[in-house]
Parts: sequence; C-alpha cells; structure tokens
Amino acid sequence: MFKVILNLCREAKLVNEALGVFRNMREFCCRPDTTSFNIIIRMFCEKGDMDVVLVLMKEMDLVGIYPDMITYIVSIKGFCQMGHLEDACGLVKLMHDQGCVMNVVAYYALLDGFCKIGDFDKGL
Repeated sequence: MFKVILNLCREAKLVNEALGVFRNMREFCCRPDTTSFNIIIRMFCEKGDMDVVLVLMKEMDLVGIYPDMITYIVSIKGFCQMGHLEDACGLVKLMHDQGCVMNVVAYYALLDGFCKIGDFDKGL
C-alpha cells in the first residue's frame, strides 16, 4: 500500500508529501525496503535535491538495506544532471566496493554527464 501511495506522489510530483508518507511507514509497523527507498531517491533526483539523496543513501546503510543497481543508476543520473560528476564517480567507486558491477545503463549515465559538461577526455 505504501509503495502505491509513494508512486502516486511521484506521479503527482508531491516530493515532500511522499517523504512524509515514507517517514510515517514505521508508525504502521512497516519497514522501508530498497524499493521504497528507490522511489523516494528517484523523486529527489528528479527534483535536483542531491543532498537529500545522500542522506537517504546513508540512512539505507544505517538500517541495513543495501542500494541496488536501480539506486545507483538513478543517483548517478541525478548527480550528472546537476553537474556533480565527482559525486557520480564517487558512487561508481562505492558500487564497485560493494560488489555491484556497472552495467551499460550506469556507464551511459556517466558518459552522458561528462559529455554534457564538455569533458570528453574523462568521458573516454
């Protein structure tokens, strides 16, 4: 039920309301999982609020939930769209350290980010 509500908030672009719903899940004895974190992280990436994304990713770690490929790709895209390529590269390193192997979508997001800022050498 919470995932449906979170997705509805995402469709309506109600980012703060979705975060409120997300934060209240525990009151109903529901523990957020990777999917619910991914919905919220995607919303803040789309909004361009990458500081909240970093907080949410740290929160995932604190509650023993590990980011998956979707978490990483959405976050890498978000950082690249904001022009924060060093942060995106940091996520790539974190992915590798946690045993998550880059795929073509993650590479494309990073390459697209470098090309958008005109840093073709790093893109190569």
